[in-house]
Amino acid sequence: MNDALKAIVEILARLGLRYAAVGSIASSVHGLPRFTNDADLLIDIRVEQISPLADLARGAFYLDVEEAERAVAGGRAFNLIHFASAAKVDLFPCGPGEFNSAELSRSAEAVWVAPGGTAIRLQVTGWAARLGVADLLARLREELAG
Repeated sequence: MNDALKAIVEILARLGLRYAAVGSIASSVHGLPRFTNDADLLIDIRVEQISPLADLARGAFYLDVEEAERAVAGGRAFNLIHFASAAKVDLFPCGPGEFNSAELSRSAEAVWVAPGGTAIRLQVTGWAARLGVADLLARLREELAG
């Protein structure tokens, strides 16, 4: 997993894409160890940035470009598979909005681990979209933000 994570982080840095570790990596750093066979990254990415990502990942990762573009357009996660280690890296697009941007800006660049609660926010956002209540969740967030 370390080689896969190092490779994808280098690619994201070359593209100038903001990212933060979420999921089991962030959970472990925040004191609740979880051991999984993948890595989850929150990433600030747009559909037009998938092609450059694919170009830099070619040879090191498997990436279904069309599926990744559909996923980002729909605000869903997509993944890459590291050829050398067979490790899976899930990329969660942070989506538009001040709340999502704040999640990435709160993560320290040197550490690049998202603050606690980000993984829960990602899951709630995903379920709200699947259930057709994403607009209600957005209104709630706006109300809570003041």
